[in-house]
Amino acid sequence: MVDTKAKILDAAQRVIIGYGADKATLRLIAKEADVNLAAINYHFGSKGSMLDEIFARFFRPLEEDRIRRLDQAEAAAGKEGPEVEEIVRCYLEPFLDLVRKSPDHNRFLYQLHRPDDSWRRFHGKHQSIAGPGLSRFVDAFAKALPDIPRQTLLARMAFIQASISWLLNNAWIFADLKILCGLSLSNQEMVEELVAYTAAGLRGEIAGMEGKPDIRVKGAD
Repeated sequence: MVDTKAKILDAAQRVIIGYGADKATLRLIAKEADVNLAAINYHFGSKGSMLDEIFARFFRPLEEDRIRRLDQAEAAAGKEGPEVEEIVRCYLEPFLDLVRKSPDHNRFLYQLHRPDDSWRRFHGKHQSIAGPGLSRFVDAFAKALPDIPRQTLLARMAFIQASISWLLNNAWIFADLKILCGLSLSNQEMVEELVAYTAAGLRGEIAGMEGKPDIRVKGAD
């Protein structure tokens, strides 16, 4: 049996990649999906709701995969909990899988966010999708790194997420840097380097002013 809703979403994604979300009219999408406009209105109600569903369909499997892997890692580790590196793998590898499985993800995300200010539209949607999983990972890191304050862990998770978001939108730059730096590591070796680099950052010294001179700007008082 044909899943009409999925058929429309697949067609909409193709049209968005070709034209951009701002120019991807419902008429174009209906033609690509070989359905009438009434079918789109029945399943989504509006173009905005359809764009929200396309965004969620792209990112929700990523977050679900992260939670699934973390559940497995915690079950295998028992009451002690998994090591930092294993938690990092649970967080990073689903993202790397997404990049490998969706070679057109760069163009798709760029076109989905047209016009340029449309990121505001997806802000709340992304929070609702990623928020619960992020809390789970912070809890896991807090258990593995009990001496790191939670606010510090939250800041470092923000850095990790920002780096991932940049890479998701600019994967071609990473490939260029690999050539520029003369890296001959395999993809799996690169993953392990990324895991080690991220884990080291999470374990790093806590920023603060302890032991530093009290530098004041003249006239600031």
